[in-house]
Amino acid sequence: MLQLLNIVASVLTIVALGIAAWQTYEARKQTKALQEIHQSLTTRYLGPYPEFLSTIIPILESAKTSLIILTDCPAYAGFTNPDQEQIARQAIERKLGKHNFKVTLIFRDEKERRAITRLQFAADDGAWDAWKAHQSHRDLLKQFFGDAKDLDKLTLAEFEDAIEKNDQTVLTSFRHFAKIQDQGNVQSGRVRFIEDPRHIPVNFWIADGKRAVFSLISAGQDPEYGFETSDARLIASLERVAEDLLGARQATHLSATPQPPALPPMTTSTQV
Repeated sequence: MLQLLNIVASVLTIVALGIAAWQTYEARKQTKALQEIHQSLTTRYLGPYPEFLSTIIPILESAKTSLIILTDCPAYAGFTNPDQEQIARQAIERKLGKHNFKVTLIFRDEKERRAITRLQFAADDGAWDAWKAHQSHRDLLKQFFGDAKDLDKLTLAEFEDAIEKNDQTVLTSFRHFAKIQDQGNVQSGRVRFIEDPRHIPVNFWIADGKRAVFSLISAGQDPEYGFETSDARLIASLERVAEDLLGARQATHLSATPQPPALPPMTTSTQV
């Protein structure tokens, strides 16, 4: 009798293990199928900022004939994620330096950029002091300024000036790369550039009119949410936004744009 019970127990154990293995296999199949469906969607959610930053760079690098970029500032993510910003900027510079490659760059103007900086980080000096008190924020400031600035004495106005100086540095770099390739030929329309005073609650990066990353901008310090799309109608809508902005304000050729006026002398140096 005992031997029979042992045999039955062994059989049941084997059956249970088999069922468990089958369930694991089926679960993996379903997970893989869901992942394949997710990847095949023409538009997919990438997550809040900064989770979608790593997707922007492959989009920029994949472009063969054109880029259309609309962001609130030239040095996008330059304060919070300087490594990602540098890689993205260098990708744009390489495209600006390519013969017959078309680039459209649309940024907020300086007044709007400064307003965005204040809104994003601190509305006034009191809020600025509270913002600086967080260790994670001090780490970002340390990363940005290095040892050149006493963070306890850093004012909101100085921070705002430093962010704008960083943006102007990137603009100057873009102009430089466009001018080298165009060699003064500003009639080709190869590179179009405007700084627009209006607040537009979206950023986007479009490669060849086929693939894009876009983000929806919330008010104040709420998260910015990113998406990737290959939907032709959605990309066409984003392109129309760019064309409407270009039409409303006469676009200048980046290589012919005058150098921006120098900012007042800074007591600190920023990391570009």
